[in-house]
Amino acid sequence: VLLKLLLGSSVAELGVGTCFHMASDLAEGWTSHVDAEGVIYYTHAASGETTYERPEALPEGWSETKDEEGKTFYYNAATGESKWEKPTVSSSALPGGKVRCRHLLVKFEGSKNPTSRRTKESMAGLTAEAAQQDLQQYIDLIVQQGSTEELFGQYAEMRSDCGSYADGGDLGEFISGSGDSGMPDEFEAAALATPVGAMSGMVLSSAGYHLIFRTA
Repeated sequence: VLLKLLLGSSVAELGVGTCFHMASDLAEGWTSHVDAEGVIYYTHAASGETTYERPEALPEGWSETKDEEGKTFYYNAATGESKWEKPTVSSSALPGGKVRCRHLLVKFEGSKNPTSRRTKESMAGLTAEAAQQDLQQYIDLIVQQGSTEELFGQYAEMRSDCGSYADGGDLGEFISGSGDSGMPDEFEAAALATPVGAMSGMVLSSAGYHLIFRTA
């Protein structure tokens, strides 16, 4: 699941991420979890359904319906467009738009590569719960101190386990919806779901737990 991406001169370790606290790109009622082997799966609280296939939310304006034969299709009331293939937030949001963000990564025992790029030490002894608590401390500090990009960059440089820590967590600019941005769709969707100048909630990937600060 882990994807290692070269972004400009910095190395960013991103995974096929899912929002752990912020789940705006998941269908309503679904939450993400990690099994004993470190694989992400999803559960629906109301139905109890469990799946390893990501249940993405429909983009704004789209609805699911059925034709006379009972076959599912999707319709956009605003544009009049209809399609058989399910539209997703990651494929529909801001096509061709430029996006830039910083992130802060905390690796843990479930990370595919638990070695910190900052300290060169293994984080295999850090449990998921401890990693969440660690990252939550930085969320609280950043919020309490004003949630600015400069502040986020300082803490990313101080704590992030990604190679981008040297640049304050800056991952550079990419084109959303282009299909060749080099970003996993789910990480791109999480970045797009975060307003410019704001910080996301925890984003879980097989690399670890991330915070995203969208800068453009």
